[in-house]
Amino acid sequence: MIASSITLTTWLVWAVIGIVAGYMTGRLINDGRFTSLNVTIGVIGALIGGWLFVHFMGTSENMQILSLVTALIASGIFLWILTLITGRYRSDDDY
Repeated sequence: MIASSITLTTWLVWAVIGIVAGYMTGRLINDGRFTSLNVTIGVIGALIGGWLFVHFMGTSENMQILSLVTALIASGIFLWILTLITGRYRSDDDY
């Protein structure tokens, strides 16, 4: 079973990637608003992206590094979709 072959450390690293991506998105795009929602969506995206990568590609040392990159990309996609849905973004007119 794939889920049992993923270590706790890998899950935690994916979550940290999602936390950092969500926090940065909240600070950059939403001017500090909705930061907790961004962090939550970032973590969900990173966990789903990392898990899907391992599920389809398998696990090895090289694949672990690629799963981290995939987690970051998936987190970014989820956060981009959230930004499109909420319509909150910083423009030059806000200054």
